Amino acid sequence: MNDTQWLKREIATGLQRLLALRLKGAPAAETVKLVAQTWYDALLAANIGWDEALDRDRLRRAFTALTRDMTDWPQPRHLLDRLERRPQIYRPLPEPPADPERVKQLKARLRAILRKCDGGNNNVS
Repeated sequence: MNDTQWLKREIATGLQRLLALRLKGAPAAETVKLVAQTWYDALLAANIGWDEALDRDRLRRAFTALTRDMTDWPQPRHLLDRLERRPQIYRPLPEPPADPERVKQLKARLRAILRKCDGGNNNVS
């Protein structure tokens, strides 16, 4: 099971920062717990496959962007819109080694083409 307690903590911290701004349309203090649960549910429904190592910092940056940009109380979609792409964590596989027989055939074809083009003055090894 995916442990998302860290996600709940990050949402709570981010929402506290937004509440401190006293944005227009902010929820009442007595509903903050429900608001945090609603945001958590919405972010889980985004089907991102949250991973603390990959997502904690970019989630914090997204909340920081909300505190910078918003004048009205944001919706979870606003946060998702500011969520940066995950960094590439996997290196591409190396090119497979060339088949020596195929290389030999291609070089022979290239030699034949070059001979036709300039009378055989090129040397392809």
